[in-house]
Amino acid sequence: MKAREPAQAPENPRRNFIRKSALGILGISLAARTYPLFVNAANKVVVVRHQNVFGPDGHARQNIVVDMVNRGITALTGTGNIRDAWLPFFGPGDMIGMKINAISFRGLTNTPLASHYPVLTNAIISSCARAGIQEKQFVIWDRSDAELVNLGYSPSNDPGMLRIFGTYRHHRGTDGIGFHPEKYPVGKKSTRVSRILSEICTAMINVPVIKPHTLAGITAALKNHYGTIDNPSSFHFSACTDPGIPEINAIPEIRNKERLVICNALRAIYKGGISWKASNAWPYGGIILGTDPVAVDRICLEILNEKRLQAGKRMIDNRSRHIQLSEQLGIGMANLDRIDLVEIDLA
Repeated sequence: MKAREPAQAPENPRRNFIRKSALGILGISLAARTYPLFVNAANKVVVVRHQNVFGPDGHARQNIVVDMVNRGITALTGTGNIRDAWLPFFGPGDMIGMKINAISFRGLTNTPLASHYPVLTNAIISSCARAGIQEKQFVIWDRSDAELVNLGYSPSNDPGMLRIFGTYRHHRGTDGIGFHPEKYPVGKKSTRVSRILSEICTAMINVPVIKPHTLAGITAALKNHYGTIDNPSSFHFSACTDPGIPEINAIPEIRNKERLVICNALRAIYKGGISWKASNAWPYGGIILGTDPVAVDRICLEILNEKRLQAGKRMIDNRSRHIQLSEQLGIGMANLDRIDLVEIDLA
């Protein structure tokens, strides 16, 4: 059953894409999880929007985004307060990585196209503080320090405080913490994961964005882990599926540590590939939460296709088959009829 809180008129007939409740359906998507979860979060995806999240200057309002995160996490877990909502995911001994997607922001520092990133990660930290989870327990990371700087972050790797740094200092560089030497099989190939994930983080929040991708159709939660591994170019064949996105998300270090997805859909790209340009982006004004990255990506695909239809663009269909293949591999749920969508409009 699709739930709205409160009801909101659809922007497009395709908006009513979720129909059936997944309460009580645990399925294979959580089989590998090693932490407790509320049962009613299994295949639930929560979309929280606020039409006034951006101020007159185009930058996201911190207080509104904090409220969006608070409402989203309580709706996802079905709890009555923020503290209880976070407790199933993280404890006082966890070091929590927030894996963002910082690609293609060169020259955009402190512009509205980039500034919503720190606003969202700050909001997540602020919300977690209500459960006693401290700022020093977080690591905000991606491929390189340089790309994080483009988003307005100040890299720091001092234990005992919030850490913000990349696997390397510069993209395609060799200086930095690097990748763990262990090689994980990915089909007939292999890959290594960032030492940030393998050696520092005990848990992870996947914080992707929504973008079209020439090969994979869409970049969201699942493809965000191409920034976690050392050789993503090896997995760009056959729409990133031969092997590719599904197998990478099945790597134990990724699979077992990823406890939550909070997709940054405050702004998103709907055309022109992965490049962040004002002409390619739109202010969706939302965040998307779930414990199942496949279900989250399925909803992200619907959101992206709606916008593309409105703009007269071709829908993304066959190129996004990694979503269905990820379901077949047991990563999560791609069937819309078995995803429980909750939409919250805070405006």
